[in-house]
Order: sequence, then structure tokens, then C-alpha cells
Amino acid sequence: METHKIAEARRNIKAAGLSDLVRILHGDGLETLRLVEAPVDLLFLDGRKDLYLPILKLLKSKLRPGAAILSDNIRSFRRDVTPFLEYVRLGSNGFVSSTINISDGIELSVFPNGGDH
Repeated sequence: METHKIAEARRNIKAAGLSDLVRILHGDGLETLRLVEAPVDLLFLDGRKDLYLPILKLLKSKLRPGAAILSDNIRSFRRDVTPFLEYVRLGSNGFVSSTINISDGIELSVFPNGGDH
């Protein structure tokens, strides 16, 4: 929701040559992400940690089979991300998930069967 962060993200995306593949939605994620159309191939969570799970649930039906979810700072915000981690690590929710020990921890979750769950 911070304008300077959006400008920085746009610069980084352009520098990476990904401008034609990335769309930034400015605003409250619980509102703007409702507008996202399926399929979603990659979801990168790095905002408010207590919103990781609500955002994932909001987009779950739109995830393409094999979609990847990268969730940042899972060690440094352990208490805030615990409900999210419990959800993606519980196999019956349709995810395969593991922690990557980079920086403050990144959870890599894959949704093998897509939004049919």
C-alpha cells in the first residue's frame, strides 16, 4: 500500500526484464486480489504476515496446478505466520511445503493439483 515501495518494485521488475509478465495491484490485498483472474502461477507473500493465510485462501481456487507460493520472513515472524504454516504443511489442504533456509526463512509451497481442492 506504500507508493514508494510500488515504484521500487516496478523499477526492479523492469530491470529484471519481467514487466510484460508482472502486474502490480495497488491497495489493500484483501480487496485488490479479488480482481485477479485465474490462473495464478506464482504467489509471493511478503506483506503483513497475519494476512498470509487469508490471502492464500482468497486465491486458492485460482491457483494453477503446480503453482508455487513463496512466503518470506517465516522465521523472524514465527508467531504471525504460524496459522499459515500449519495450513500449508497439512497435506489435506492440498499443498506440499518446505522451509528454505535463506535469510529469515522462506516457505516454498507447491499446489500440485491446482484450484480443484
